[in-house]
Amino acid sequence: MDKLRALGFFCRVAETKSFAAAAYEFDIVPSVLSKAVAALEEDVHFKIFNRTTRRVSLTEQGTRYYDRCKRLLMELDEAELLERGGIAKAAGKIVVGLHPAINRVLMSRIDEFLTKYPDIVQELTITSTPATLLDDKLDLLVTFADLSDSSFGVQTIGTTRHVLAASPAYLERNGVPRTPEDLSKHVFIVSGRPDGPSYAR
Repeated sequence: MDKLRALGFFCRVAETKSFAAAAYEFDIVPSVLSKAVAALEEDVHFKIFNRTTRRVSLTEQGTRYYDRCKRLLMELDEAELLERGGIAKAAGKIVVGLHPAINRVLMSRIDEFLTKYPDIVQELTITSTPATLLDDKLDLLVTFADLSDSSFGVQTIGTTRHVLAASPAYLERNGVPRTPEDLSKHVFIVSGRPDGPSYAR
């Protein structure tokens, strides 16, 4: 078994959630890809995928294995690029999820990144939960969260705080809250997603 090739197949199946779609991208027949992944499962001695007639999903062990394999393949590509070209030139596409509460701040400075890395194409989506890293096939998620899944690589890039704000007209109609208990009588607009953590607290 060509394990490196099998790892590439495995990662793409995990990202597309389809053996057929991954096989199409590699320009091979699905049976060849399926056999390579089956051989990989036999080699690692644990089940990587849950398979049904309609969908493919990672097992719990498969999810942890995918994260490590993806990083390994990316580091290998980077090492080869460095050795071939001396100083690597960043290029390609990166799929980024931005939390709705901070996406405007980041978007206002995105030109700095694009100027520095003109050969990188960014695909941006608004999202907030770590689960979307796999569900939405993200390369990177910028969010507010305490990540419970330690298999994700995490980097703190800054700190922030939440601020309650109200217009003068609203306060004139509804009164100025003096204590935290007074807030229960007020109406709020809170950034978030139905599948994300609630900031209403």
